[in-house]
Amino acid sequence: TLVVGAGFFVPVLDEASRGEAEATLFRSLGIGADSRVDRMINRRCSRWLTRLLIRLPVTPNQVTLVSLALGLAAAWMLWSATPVSALAGLILYMLAVVVDHSDGEVARLTFQESAFGKQLDFAVDTAIHAALVLGMGVTAGHVGGSVMVVAGAGAASGVILSALFARFLPEEAARDERVVWVLKGLGTRDLFYLVLVAFLFGLWYAPPMLPGLVVLLAVGSQGYWLTCLLRRRVARG
Repeated sequence: TLVVGAGFFVPVLDEASRGEAEATLFRSLGIGADSRVDRMINRRCSRWLTRLLIRLPVTPNQVTLVSLALGLAAAWMLWSATPVSALAGLILYMLAVVVDHSDGEVARLTFQESAFGKQLDFAVDTAIHAALVLGMGVTAGHVGGSVMVVAGAGAASGVILSALFARFLPEEAARDERVVWVLKGLGTRDLFYLVLVAFLFGLWYAPPMLPGLVVLLAVGSQGYWLTCLLRRRVARG
């Protein structure tokens, strides 16, 4: 007897409909925060990985820790990087992003979502991006001096603060649609990919541009949390 329930429902009557139901389920695994690159590339890759992981005795949090290991390895490749090691770092970062998508997919498919897992995923994602920009600062220091390490640390702190404000005080920046549009554009993973590609290009062809890129990161990474803080103070009068 076919019983129609509320919400997401696909009847499975034979092997063909079972395959279509599974495909529909996997296509629904994306989230609203996915960027264009996430939708076009990362999710397509993570779904293949997730199909494998849900058949293994692994938890979503363990998958998150694998993402952390890959992300920190990517940051290490950018620390005093050569063009070859920076390319390896970019590839490792891309793998870390795919695994990062898979941990949430595994959690949703296996009903293992948890508050701790959500916090762990947030902490890992923030730590990876902060470590990456710090590594860029260290590498730029070979061209621009020790001040570039300070700039890299400033960029890392901006990444961390902006992530914290975005998570715990999102309403402060959401009072103006134009501000939201600009800040979301500055905080997408797509833009971070562009930064990494620009960094790699600079190492290969124009090392003198690296200090300028790191300074731009150090300034730009402060945008979200400073906007939130300013709007919060204005609201309080």
